Amino acid sequence: MKGAPRSKEFDDIYFSQEDGLAEAEFVFLKGNNLPDAWRGEDSFTIVETGFGTGLNFLASWDLFEKTAESSQRLNFISFEQYPLSVEEIRDALAPWVDRFGAKIDRFLDVYPLRIPGVHSLCISENVFLTLIFDDVNDALPKLSGHAVDAWFLDGFTPSKNPEMWTEAVFESMARLSHDKTSFATFTAAGFVKRGLEDAGFDVSKSEGFRYKRELLVGRLPESNKKENSKTVRSVAIIGGGLAGCAMAYWLKKQGLVPTVFEAEAELASGASGNKCGMLSPRLSKLRNVNSDFYMQSFAMAIRELGQISKTHDIEFSSCGALHLMHNENMKTRYPSMVENWGWHSDHARIVDRAEASAIAGVEIEQAGLYLPDAAMANPAKLCHAYVDGIDVVYNAEIRDIQKDGTQWNVNGEAFDAVVLANAMSVKLYAQTYELVDKFGLYPVRGQVSLAPSTPFTEKLNTILNYRGYLSPAYNGVHAIGSTFDRTGTSYDLLQEDHDEVISHMEETVPCMKGQLVPNDGRAGFRVSCKYRFPISERVAKNMYVSTAHGSHGLISSLQCAAIIHNHLCSGLRVYP
Repeated sequence: MKGAPRSKEFDDIYFSQEDGLAEAEFVFLKGNNLPDAWRGEDSFTIVETGFGTGLNFLASWDLFEKTAESSQRLNFISFEQYPLSVEEIRDALAPWVDRFGAKIDRFLDVYPLRIPGVHSLCISENVFLTLIFDDVNDALPKLSGHAVDAWFLDGFTPSKNPEMWTEAVFESMARLSHDKTSFATFTAAGFVKRGLEDAGFDVSKSEGFRYKRELLVGRLPESNKKENSKTVRSVAIIGGGLAGCAMAYWLKKQGLVPTVFEAEAELASGASGNKCGMLSPRLSKLRNVNSDFYMQSFAMAIRELGQISKTHDIEFSSCGALHLMHNENMKTRYPSMVENWGWHSDHARIVDRAEASAIAGVEIEQAGLYLPDAAMANPAKLCHAYVDGIDVVYNAEIRDIQKDGTQWNVNGEAFDAVVLANAMSVKLYAQTYELVDKFGLYPVRGQVSLAPSTPFTEKLNTILNYRGYLSPAYNGVHAIGSTFDRTGTSYDLLQEDHDEVISHMEETVPCMKGQLVPNDGRAGFRVSCKYRFPISERVAKNMYVSTAHGSHGLISSLQCAAIIHNHLCSGLRVYP
C-alpha cells in the first residue's frame, strides 16, 4: 500500500505504514477482547479519543456486523479536533475498498459538516456513530454516566501530541467507566501508564504491533456499575408539526416505536405548514452554548434532510445562503462569528460585494457571510416525510395525560414515554403548569409572502438574508419573509405585511425593486420564549417537552429530538 496519511498539525501518521487495518485490529479490537466483550450485551459503547480517518470505526463496525446478534446495538463515540474532509478520508481508506467498500460509501454519505460540536449519525439499524468535533480535554468532561465498555486511546504519538494524553482525559475515563470497562492504546509511554494508574486503572504492558515492542492495555477494577439503556420502546408524541414529526422520525431511526397524536385533521396545521423554509443557523458574534446548539442543529438538519430528499419530495434545495452586511452591527458580527465559531472555511467565509454578486447571480451592494451548505425545504412536506411508516392519530385533542404505574395513558393506550410537542398547548397539562412562567412562552404571528418569479428574479441562485429573507425561485415562486408580530391574532393574509417584507427586500437588494409582487402567502403562529431558545425539558419521569422553536424550528426541532432521545434512552449522556 502507499504511505500512510500524515497529520499536518502533528507531523505524524494516522496509522501504520505497513498495514493500518491490521494495526487497528491488533491494538484496539484484540486489545479490548473484541468480539467476546460484547457477547450477551444489549448495547455496547466504545469511546475513541481520536477519530482520524475512521479506520478504527470501520474495523469495529465490520466485526460487530459479523459477530453480534441482530438485537444488539453498537454505540461508537469519537472525538476529533481537526476533522478531515470527505475526499481526504476516502483517499486514506482507498487500500481497503475491497474490504469495506459499501461501508466506506455509507459512512461518507452521512459524514457531517466540519463544524464544531456533536454530530449523531445512524449508520445502520444497530450501529450508531457520534462524532464530536472538539478538543477531547474540553468535550470529554461533559459526558456523564458509567456506560463506556471499551476505550480506544488513539491520539498521535504522545511526544508529538501530549495534549491528548492528560490527567483530565484519564480522570474522565475513570468517571465514565464501570467494573468491566477495558482500554487499549498503541503507546507504552511511561507518563501515560502512570496517568492511567493514578486514575484508578489496572495497567499492563502487552506485545506491540509488529516492530513495536509494547503497548498498554487494562481495565477499571473499581465497583462502578454499568448504566444500561432504559427500557423505553413505545413513545406517544403530542403534536404533528415540525417538533413532533421530527421527534417521531428520530425515535424511529433509533429503534423505538413512536405514535403521533395530532389535534387537527392533518399534519403541519400550524406554523409548520409553510411551503418554504430556510435551513440556516441563528448567528451570533461569539461562540457560546447557544451558538453551539444552533451550529449542531444546522449540521444535523442539512445532513438528515439531504438523506430524506433522496426518497421523498420535500423540495430540498442546497442553494447556500448569503447573510448580507446591511448595517454596522452585521459588519462586525459576521467576521467575528467566522473567527470565533471555528467553522472550516469550506462551510463559512466572508465574501466581498463582487463575490457576493457572483454567488447570488444578481447585483448585491454589500459584502456578506456565505454559508454554502445552507438550504431550503418545504416544512409541510417534510412533516409527512418524517412520519412515513409511523402511526399518526388525527383529530386527537389530548387534554389529560395520566400515569398508570410505570406507563403513561394517552387516549386509552399505554406508552413508556410521552413527548409534548404541541406548541403553546404544552401548557394545558398538569405536569407543565409551571412551564409558561418559567420560560415565558408566548406566540408570535409571522406572515410569509409568496410571489411569482420573473425572468430577472430567476437569476437568483442563493438565499439572501437581511432584515428578512428572499429565497431563490422554486417551481416559479419566491418566498419572502417574514413578519414578527407579538400582538397579531389573525390567520388572514395582511397587505401591510406583504408591503413590509417587500420594503425590507427592496431597501437591501435594490436590483429587486419592482420585480416581485406577492399574490399568496401564509400566516401562522410560532412559539418563542423569553430566553429566545428552544425548550427540550423533562417535566416528569419519561415525559418531555419540545417547543419554543421560534423561527428556526426547521433545524432546532431535530436537534431537540436527539437531545430528548439521548436523555430518555442512553446510559451515556452526550452533551448538550
